[in-house]
Amino acid sequence: MTALTLAQSERARLTQLLGQHLATRDQVAQAQKAVSDAQDNLDLLKSAGGGSAGQTLTAPFDGIISALPVATGARVAAQAPLATLDRANSLVIAVGVEPAQRDQVATGQPAASNRWTAAGSGTARCAPSAGCWTCRRGWCPSW
Repeated sequence: MTALTLAQSERARLTQLLGQHLATRDQVAQAQKAVSDAQDNLDLLKSAGGGSAGQTLTAPFDGIISALPVATGARVAAQAPLATLDRANSLVIAVGVEPAQRDQVATGQPAASNRWTAAGSGTARCAPSAGCWTCRRGWCPSW
C-alpha cells in the first residue's frame, strides 16, 4: 500500500466517523493534510524520474561496461558514477614488472602478452594511465 493510498483511506475513514460524531474536524483536516503531503511527495518523485520500472541511458560512443558499482534498487548519491564505459575500439591492460626491473619500462614502449583470456593475442603500449607495473602469474609482458 502506498503512502498516498493509506492517507486517502484514513481520510475517508475519519470523514465517515465525523458524520457519526466520532471524530473531530481537526482530525479530518489533519488527514486531508496527510493526503496533500503524500500527493506532493509522489509528484516530486515522479518529476525526478522515480516511479518508473527502468530508464535508458545512452552513451556518447560505442563501448563496453567495465565497471558497474551500483546494485539494483540501491540509492545513489548525486554525481556518483553509475557505470564505467570503455571505448569498444581500444584496449587497456594493467600489467607490471618487478620493482627491480622498473628501469627497463618506459612510457610508449611496446609490450606483448603471452597469455590472453580472450581468443588471439595482441600488443599493448606502456601508458601512464595503466598504473603500477608488477609482474603477475601468467601476465608477464615480454620486451
